[in-house]
Amino acid sequence: MITVTPEEITQFRSQLADNAEALAALDTIEECEGYVEDAVPLLVMRETAREADRSLNDWLEKCRQFICQ
Repeated sequence: MITVTPEEITQFRSQLADNAEALAALDTIEECEGYVEDAVPLLVMRETAREADRSLNDWLEKCRQFICQ
């Protein structure tokens, strides 16, 4: 299981401070105690609730940039 430490989350927050979507995703990962796999379904539900017509693949591609750094 992929985990992100609180220190890494803090570092990502400073690097992505101008990206509201990334900060919201980091909030969700933090809510899941750093477990990325636990956060992904929540992120998908929140994202599809806002933009129901956007495909899952497009969304995952967009998030991959900061999750897989």
